[in-house]
Amino acid sequence: MKCINKNLVSCTMFLMFSFSMFLFFSRCTDEVQSKVYNVKGKITLCKCGTESVELTLENKEYGTTETVSCSDGNYTFKNVWKGTYVVTPKKEGVTFYPESREITITDGEIDLVDFDTIISWENVLGEAGIDSNAYSIVQTPDCGYLISGSKGVPSSDHPENIDLWVVKTDMFGKILWDTTAGDPVYPDIAYSAIYDNDGNVVIAAYNDHFEEGAINIRKYVNTGIPDQWTLAGGFNSSFGSLGMPEKPAYILQTNDNGYFAGGFSGGTAGNLEDFYGVKTDINGNSSNTLSWGTPIKDSSASAEMILRDSLYPGGIIVAGKSEESSHLSKAVLLKRTSALTGGWEKYFSAKNPVTNKDYIYTAFDSVKETPDGGYICAGMTKKTELSTPDVYVVKTDRDGNELWSRVIDSGADDFNAYVILTSDSGFAIGSTCWSFNDKNYNYNLIKLNSSGEIQWTKELNSGNGSNDFLTGIVQTSDGGFTLCGTKVSYTGKKQIYIVK
Repeated sequence: MKCINKNLVSCTMFLMFSFSMFLFFSRCTDEVQSKVYNVKGKITLCKCGTESVELTLENKEYGTTETVSCSDGNYTFKNVWKGTYVVTPKKEGVTFYPESREITITDGEIDLVDFDTIISWENVLGEAGIDSNAYSIVQTPDCGYLISGSKGVPSSDHPENIDLWVVKTDMFGKILWDTTAGDPVYPDIAYSAIYDNDGNVVIAAYNDHFEEGAINIRKYVNTGIPDQWTLAGGFNSSFGSLGMPEKPAYILQTNDNGYFAGGFSGGTAGNLEDFYGVKTDINGNSSNTLSWGTPIKDSSASAEMILRDSLYPGGIIVAGKSEESSHLSKAVLLKRTSALTGGWEKYFSAKNPVTNKDYIYTAFDSVKETPDGGYICAGMTKKTELSTPDVYVVKTDRDGNELWSRVIDSGADDFNAYVILTSDSGFAIGSTCWSFNDKNYNYNLIKLNSSGEIQWTKELNSGNGSNDFLTGIVQTSDGGFTLCGTKVSYTGKKQIYIVK
């Protein structure tokens, strides 16, 4: 009996202790769980909200919570405990950047868990019965695009006449504004266009009015009405030397709000062609020119303002090719000060990995300044006269010394290679390639990491047996890519093909 009583007392004391501990831990747990927080963010498509996006907030211990974005793109997860979660957006037919985000709640509300909506689309611009070509593309601040090119403007006397054509589209590639200009007899082609710091459209075109050719810079001024520009208040200036045709490939805005357009000229001192460029002030008045070349043929294809080299403030980096003979060329990188003087020139050639001998042909199509102050260049190379062309990529330091290079061979023709910087510190190259599957020319998108290693490739085409020739690529504000060029149908008709 005493034993039973002792057990009862012990059990009673244990139960009382256990109950008190239960109350203690319950109070602690309730106290922790009572501290809940909100997780907020926004889903955007070019600065505008994206509605009806389903979002999940997942934690291994607490499970999954769901919410939906409102018409302004904002969303909120309410009453969320401390811990580590993964937020994932989802909507049929679209993708998001990034695909998900990991967050950790400690003490306080979590805000700005944002995502960009990435929409994929494609569009064809131009009338089916009239030839049109694209030569460059840039993204504008409203997430639309500015495309330069040419368009057939036939007449009874001159059925093959073409004029320059400049197109401003919305974010889905639909035309908002366009203009054509040119002589009714001689060809005019817009090879490059930019959207300048004041929201004006500035183009570098070629006109052949006197069968010699000249660089034509046109500035279309914003009228104050959205997506409307006029030449009135801008300028229309042509540059070149009598008897020596000049042809542009690019235009850029300089740090003094002037412009620099260049490509090649008919050459000086007996040269067949030279690098050539003209610097203007904000009103289109010539202030300086660039001319450089060897005794044979030299032409530039791309240029950029130098922003990261304190020794060359406002300078220019130019990329192109130099021909030593009709069957031998090297790529060239040319660096000049803001006065278009001084600097240096460097030659590059892809090399046979076995013999270390130069390939017979190498040329640059594009150049970009990299965050380290160096340069990334892309173009084309051929091992021999009979071999197929390949993509060639070079990374240099700020003095033009090669850090690494890559030859990218798909097994068939690869050319028209344009390089851009990507938001992950890597690079992307858009090129034209022959497709073994389609038996046509397609756009080829090649993603490289910061060391030049291939991460992935993707072929894109307009279908219906057409050949698609790439002339421009941009990384868009949402982390995606837009490629543009010319679609040539099986009947030979040309239109602009743009794909996001």
